Amino acid sequence: MFLKFPWSPARLITVVALFVTVAYNQTLFAELHSRLNVFSWDAGGFVVTLFAVMLALLGLPLLLLAQSILLKPLLMSVVMLAATLSYFTD
Repeated sequence: MFLKFPWSPARLITVVALFVTVAYNQTLFAELHSRLNVFSWDAGGFVVTLFAVMLALLGLPLLLLAQSILLKPLLMSVVMLAATLSYFTD
């Protein structure tokens, strides 16, 4: 029989969206760190807001498209697509 995954779909989508946002956008955040003083209030707020918007733009469509059977293949394809796009962007 099938094994039941211990996490809820919303938690799994949030973890994958957080991973994709942090891991595959390192070049963007490194460039922001080199150009901005991220320890000031203005630049720090900009970086936090940009991170939150990127996380929401990735997480919300996944939450809307989440079906129990298609969730894992959808998340695997998102991670593979993000890795490929990150490689060619760098």
